[in-house]
Amino acid sequence: MSTPMDEKLLRKSIKDLRARLGWSQQKLSNHLDASIAAVQRFENHIAPKRVATLERLAELAREAGHDDLAAVFGFQNEPMPPEVHDFVEFLRVAPRGPRREVLSIITEVLETKRVASKRKKA
Repeated sequence: MSTPMDEKLLRKSIKDLRARLGWSQQKLSNHLDASIAAVQRFENHIAPKRVATLERLAELAREAGHDDLAAVFGFQNEPMPPEVHDFVEFLRVAPRGPRREVLSIITEVLETKRVASKRKKA
């Protein structure tokens, strides 16, 4: 699970990436397939939770040569395998009941892996 500091760092990093790219919130929202309101929330209130969104932010950062920001988004080495991405997206649109439990477990596992990877590098 994310700590408040992780949330703050993610929000700041999204603003920083957008500034480094010279993009408006509208342009970033287009690249994330998200609404402008979602980008505003990501930057000011609630960091994104969807793995696909974090992966896309990391991809945008890597493409622009901002590996420091890609690392913050947690996918600095390799993108998510397509089958995992497809599964996560399927769960995102599946009926609400059990999908929340499964998504919660997946998010927790990915976060644990990301934290462990950061500890290894430190």
